[in-house]
Amino acid sequence: MPAAVTENAAQPIPPTRVMDLRVFEFADYSAFTDDKKLIINGVFSSVTVRRDPNAPAGAPEVVQLPPCWLVWVIDASLMDGLQHTVGLAVRTEDGEMIIEHENIGTMAFSLNPTGRPMRFHGRLRLDDFKLPRPSDYEFQLLVDGKQVGKSAHLYMDIAESITP
Repeated sequence: MPAAVTENAAQPIPPTRVMDLRVFEFADYSAFTDDKKLIINGVFSSVTVRRDPNAPAGAPEVVQLPPCWLVWVIDASLMDGLQHTVGLAVRTEDGEMIIEHENIGTMAFSLNPTGRPMRFHGRLRLDDFKLPRPSDYEFQLLVDGKQVGKSAHLYMDIAESITP
C-alpha cells in the first residue's frame, strides 16, 4: 500500500532570488551614452605605488588610488524586486575590514515586459580614495547589505624609489 501524501508535499517551492553580478571591475574611464549604454575603458586589477622616501620612519603608508571608476552590471528578475540599496565593503589581503558597509546609493530596475532579465549598469567614481597601506584589497559590492557575485580584487605592486 502506498504511503499517504501529506499536505506539505503539495506546497510549492518558494522562489529564489536570481540576481547576477555580470561585471564588477576597476576602469580608467566610464560613461553612459545617450541611449544608456555603459562605456568601460581601461579595465585594470593592479596599480603600482611608490614609497615616499621622505616619509618619517614609522609613519603610516597611506596609499591614494589614481582617479578611476568602479563599474558593475547586474541582472535581476522580478522576484528580486525593483528598488535596492547598494553598498561597498573593502578588506585587506589579511582579512581586515577597511570599509564594512558604505552605502553608495540606490539602484532601480525598470520592468522588462519581454520576460528577459532586468539589467542595471552602475558606476562609482573613486577620486581621492585612500587605503591605509600598500596591500592587496578585495572590493565587494553589496545589494541590500549582502554581497552579490564575485569580488573585484585590486593588487598593489610596490616600486622602490631609486636614489640618484
